[in-house]
Formats: sequence, structure tokens, C-alpha cells
Amino acid sequence: MDLKFAIYSQFTDKIDQLGASGAAEYALRLGFSAAELFSSTEGGEDILSDLTTVRGIHTTMKEHNLPVVCYSVYSNLWHNPNAEKILMQKAEFASELECPYLHHTLFPPYSLQQGDPSYEEVLEKIADSAAKIADHAAQYGVTCLYEDQGIYFNNVEGYDGFWQEMRRRCKNVGICADFGNILFVDGKPQDFLTRFVSEVKHVHIKDYLRKTVDRSPGLYWSQARKNLWLRDTMVGHGVVDFEPCMKLLQDAGYHGFYALELGHPEPFEDGVRQAMEYLTR
Repeated sequence: MDLKFAIYSQFTDKIDQLGASGAAEYALRLGFSAAELFSSTEGGEDILSDLTTVRGIHTTMKEHNLPVVCYSVYSNLWHNPNAEKILMQKAEFASELECPYLHHTLFPPYSLQQGDPSYEEVLEKIADSAAKIADHAAQYGVTCLYEDQGIYFNNVEGYDGFWQEMRRRCKNVGICADFGNILFVDGKPQDFLTRFVSEVKHVHIKDYLRKTVDRSPGLYWSQARKNLWLRDTMVGHGVVDFEPCMKLLQDAGYHGFYALELGHPEPFEDGVRQAMEYLTR
């Protein structure tokens, strides 16, 4: 199984720090053969904010033979009235980058508060917005991808409701299988892949340590459900059972990229080497 790795974590920051050429050289030195870019519709600096910059990055990536294989955008289609318009522009940027996929989040929160809307209410609004974005992206030859994330559209059942709605409305859609997000709703990535592997176009690789305790274990830990706590860790060190996940992808004929989304506190370059070696083995 010949694995193709894309740099995701830190790459857009490296462009900001080193310029596109320096970031590309950094990625190639670590053994990556592609890149995934990141933006957000929810505030903060976005270096991919205009067409001139995007075209410059694209030119540099081509010069270094480092294709952009996915453009990911963090967004909240429920709360942000401007997200839909921004994501349509990001689809045009993806086309300029010769990037086949625009991956964007839907409604990211992992916990419910009193008065929050029902699943059915959220599903209708989010599917409407996502379909408009996907239809717009289709004009540019870009396919929209969605990952298992948040409290509403996660795990097999929660995601399936959204996916069936999208398949009913659009042909221009696919799945980004994230190996870690499902842990926040106490699910397993192999269960998600068992159900959806035939629709997977792109993969995000990450791993977590897990504890079930009443209080935070401390630095770097994030709360999931109730007394469930997770901490990013190097691939292979945590609770994700990679072997059945990789086998499911292999058996389904997946030939796409494995984007390393490494948020662990251990040194990034050590984590890259560990992930590549572990997954290949």
C-alpha cells in the first residue's frame, strides 16, 4: 500500500512565516508530496484572503511540485451569516489553486446548551447552506467535502442524516474521514469508515490519549462528553485503532492522500516522522 502524505498542520502558518517557497521546501524536506491549506470564516488572520495571494501561492507550489490537494475552511454555518458567501469565494480560490476539494466544517460545537436547536432544525438549515456552496463550487470543478465533527453531525447516525440530505440535493460532494473527531462523541473511526468508506475522498490523520475522569487531567487536555477527556498525541501512541481503519480504506480502493493533522504538544517534526513510519508499517 503506497501511502501519499499531505502536510496539513502548520503548513499555512509556515507560509505566513517563511513565504510560500520556504514552506514548500520545509514540507518536501519532511517527506510530504502534497499540501492542504487552511482558512477560517470565524475571524483571525487569513493569508488566503485575496485572489492575487492565492495565485502567487499556486505558482510557487507548482514550481516546487507540491500540489494543494485540499483546501480546508473552519466555518459555522449555523451562527455566522457571512460564512456561506465566504465559502463560495473559497471555492473559487480552490479552483485557482487547481485543488480538487474544498473541505469546510458545518456546525463545530461539541456540547449542547439549554435552548439549543434540535437536530432536525439544524439539519435543514445546514444542508440548505451547504448545498448552495456545493452547487457554486461545481461551476469551478471543485468538490465539497464534509468531515465527522461537532455534536450534531458526528458518529455514524448523526452524520448519516446529513449525508443523505446532501446526496439528495447535490452530486458534487464527498467525505473527509477524520480519524479523531469521532472520539469526542465516544465513537470509533472504524465504525464510521465501515459505513461511509465508499464515499471517502480525503483523510485527516490524528490520534488522541483518552481519560475518563471527573476533572481535567491538566495541560493539553480537552473535554469531550461528560467525564471524557482527550489529548492530542503522536500517531500510534493513542487510542485510535489504525490497523482496521487502514485496511478498510485499502479494501475499498482508496488512493487519496493522508493529511497529517497533528496538534500534539510533542515536537511537530518528530510527530511527522512517527506518523509516516507507523502508518506505512
